[in-house]
Amino acid sequence: MQKNILSLEKEFYLNDETNKEKSSFFMIENNEKTELFEARNDLFIKALNLHKIAILSNNSYFAKNLEILSDLLGGTDYRNLSKNNIVEIWKSLFFVIPSISSTYASFGYCFKDIGYNEFGYLISDESGQSTITSAIGAIYRTKKAIVIGDPLQLEPIVNIPNNINNFFYQVF
Repeated sequence: MQKNILSLEKEFYLNDETNKEKSSFFMIENNEKTELFEARNDLFIKALNLHKIAILSNNSYFAKNLEILSDLLGGTDYRNLSKNNIVEIWKSLFFVIPSISSTYASFGYCFKDIGYNEFGYLISDESGQSTITSAIGAIYRTKKAIVIGDPLQLEPIVNIPNNINNFFYQVF
C-alpha cells in the first residue's frame, strides 16, 4: 500500500509544489498527452463548433433578443413584453455568453423579471463577505447554487437586526 501511495505522489507531483499545479490527473503520462487528453480536447472543439453553428443558424433570433436586452438594461421600458419573453431574451444572452458576472447589489435590478428557479447555476465566490439577505434574490432564481467563501476572512457588514438575519439563516 505504501508503495502505491509513493507512486501516486511521484506520478502526480503531490509533494512537489512547483509541478503540482502543472500536473493533470490522467491527462499526461510519461510527459505524453494521453488518449483521454486528446479525446477531451477533440470533444471540446466539436462542442464549440456546434455551439457556433447553433448561434449562426439562428442569428436573427439572437440578434433581436440581444438588442432588446441591451435596451432593457439601458432603461428602455418594454412593458409589452411578457415574463416568458424576458426570460427567453436572457436565455439568448446565456447561450451566447454562458458565464455572466454580477454583484448581489445589481442582481435585483438586472434580473427583476426572472422568477424562481429560472436560471441554471449560480456560482458565488467570496460568499463569506456576503449577507444572507443580499444573496437570497440570486439563489432564489437559480436551480443550483455553488457558494464558496472563507468565514475566516473579512465578515459581511450586516445592517439588519439579528433576529431577522437569524430567521433567514434558519429558512435558507
